[in-house]
Amino acid sequence: MGHLYEMSGDYRRLFEAYERAAESGDETAAEELAASLDGISDELGLKVINMMGYVKELELLASGRREAARVITDGARALENKAAHLKKLVLSAMALTGATRFSSDAMVVTRVNKPAAVVIEDEGLIPAAYWEVKQVERLDKRGMLADMKQGKPVEGAKLVRGETLRTS
Repeated sequence: MGHLYEMSGDYRRLFEAYERAAESGDETAAEELAASLDGISDELGLKVINMMGYVKELELLASGRREAARVITDGARALENKAAHLKKLVLSAMALTGATRFSSDAMVVTRVNKPAAVVIEDEGLIPAAYWEVKQVERLDKRGMLADMKQGKPVEGAKLVRGETLRTS
């Protein structure tokens, strides 16, 4: 059994030869060509069935890999969420006890202040100077942060400082 394109080309050539033999009235040649066409047709059918079985197998493999990727992505997200939750627990425990540093041979854990960040309480009250005009209108939190750090009040926003953990 050859390649599909070779088999289909052979079939087409035999079919054209069969048509010429039938039109010319050469019944013996037409019968021989018809028998050859039947044989090639069976081989071609088997080749098509086998190839489509392989196509289905590839589609199933691709689907399985897509599902595996989804499972892996979900697992990674779950691990990231668990790590974030544990960090919050450690930060909370350190804040509750007043501890700012723990160290071992393996690592040093230090409770440190985060850089100041702007928390928007009411976007409607933010002055126009802090709105950037792009494709999508959004607040200029960096500009607000800079002004608020210099002591300029911004109606509708406040300056907050949180804590995070630094591992080294």
